[in-house]
Amino acid sequence: LLWHPTLSLYSRTVMGDTAAGLALRAAVLVLLSSRRPGAGAGLAIGAAAVMRYQAGMILPFFALAILADPDVARRRREALMCLLTGSGAGALIVGYNFFMYGNATGIVKGEFGLRYLPGNLIFYAAVLLAIWPLMLIAPAIDRSRLRFATAALCAPTLAFFCFYYFHDQGPGLVKTLVVGPRLLQIALPTWIVAYCVVMDRHVVRRLSNLIPKRAIRGLVAAVLVLLAAFNGLMFARHQRHLDNLIDLRDEIAGTVPPGSLLLSNAVAWKLLGVLYPAVPVYRLMQPGDAGFAAACARLAKTSWED
Repeated sequence: LLWHPTLSLYSRTVMGDTAAGLALRAAVLVLLSSRRPGAGAGLAIGAAAVMRYQAGMILPFFALAILADPDVARRRREALMCLLTGSGAGALIVGYNFFMYGNATGIVKGEFGLRYLPGNLIFYAAVLLAIWPLMLIAPAIDRSRLRFATAALCAPTLAFFCFYYFHDQGPGLVKTLVVGPRLLQIALPTWIVAYCVVMDRHVVRRLSNLIPKRAIRGLVAAVLVLLAAFNGLMFARHQRHLDNLIDLRDEIAGTVPPGSLLLSNAVAWKLLGVLYPAVPVYRLMQPGDAGFAAACARLAKTSWED
């Protein structure tokens, strides 16, 4: 879990994906450790939805996982409690967005369509097969009690983003493999734990009967060294990227007077649209904002001297 390059890289950022994945793992923990997990699991899923709205779609599937788990006492009641507590958190999110922005999703936008399915399905399947070998099929093989929660988290998340218009891309295959699964982070922690359960049961135990323990320890040590080296290189390159962004931000802040109207792309908007002592307050517009096209047209009619 800690060495997965996507989770490792984005642990260096302040984003909601990792926190949402943690909250969903907490819901799984409640299910596995309590005979009455309904309210606790629903609250955990609600907390995940606060971090990333798409985590809220897990709620009905998790209620079904509770219904399917024979170790849960009064399964129907607990599934209903999960739905009620999670829906309460969802209602608060929707109410807040209507109050602040006048719609249910606030500033969150996106596009879905069948035309995105083939490419996304191939991409995500390749990523989930390649980074941790064959991890894609782990939820289907797992026969532990974890399988109900794994199915509730992983299947809807993968299906949801297969129809989504976007996934991160980097300059090159390796970087795309690392950043491309970012949107799956809400399910990756549970997916990886299920993978570990399957690997332990079907691979590690069998190898331990065939290979001397010293050889296994040496193999594990070698793999850890390689993972540490890869992560160190990845972190170093990411830090250089961040340093370049800071230099760009400081250059803009030192050149453009406070209060100016900036017609910017998404990168500059992220650098300058966050309150920070070193950044003046600007009026920011980016493509898609109301008035952006008109402002560009006015700018085109204005000479650079003016």
